[in-house]
Amino acid sequence: MKLETSSHAEHGAGGLSINSRAFCSFQFAAVTLLIVFAVLRYVFGIMQGNATIEQATRMFDLDRENSIPTWFSMMNLLLSSVLAFVIYNHCRPAKGRDCHYWLMLGILFLGLSAEEVIGIHERITHFHNLRGSDIKLISLNAWVVYGAVFAASTALYFVPFLLRLERRMALMILLSGGIFLSGALLSEFLQTLMWDNHPRMWSDGETLPPARPSDFLVFLEEAGEMYGVALFNSTLFAIIHRLGATLTIRPVANRSQPN
Repeated sequence: MKLETSSHAEHGAGGLSINSRAFCSFQFAAVTLLIVFAVLRYVFGIMQGNATIEQATRMFDLDRENSIPTWFSMMNLLLSSVLAFVIYNHCRPAKGRDCHYWLMLGILFLGLSAEEVIGIHERITHFHNLRGSDIKLISLNAWVVYGAVFAASTALYFVPFLLRLERRMALMILLSGGIFLSGALLSEFLQTLMWDNHPRMWSDGETLPPARPSDFLVFLEEAGEMYGVALFNSTLFAIIHRLGATLTIRPVANRSQPN
């Protein structure tokens, strides 16, 4: 199988064309629906103490790993990687000086997609705590320190790229990154501050978890991450549209086969 991008694509009978407006609408509509389902679950299940509803709707729990929101986030991050690779493959023949930045974006979001299901950040905190090197105030989510350093380093790396990119597109990428980090780092940092100062908010694991003051931060966290990725994907899709790049998947002959 061979992946190709072309600025002058010929769409045959088997081609699939996606309208930019439809793509953007799907991105934001899907995120909004997941947030709405999660809020309804919280209101009618947890706040009202209805164990039946809480159990039946756990698939929409934003704070669970094995849930529809987590699956969607993983797939959307993977889509970000694919879109970045499409732009890279389109720009590669011209050997522009910014071409490698698109490659790095593709690799970065591929890693974020994997992290969404592997949970590396949680393992970092667990390892950190096992070593007895808790960081005061954020011992429950020590990974945010490392995450902040990684985010700052990544942002500095892409500064030259953003300065040369079209201003509107650069601003959209910065905005999407800010929204994403406000959920991934800021909201989680505030959560762990509340947990450290109010340990009684933790559930004993045997009864239905009560509504906690920090719960609204979970919604801000996940909404920030998902809306940030949705905006980033919409921006990449717009860039692809302007470049006239397309993704073509076609089978190729196996060279090892005898003639």
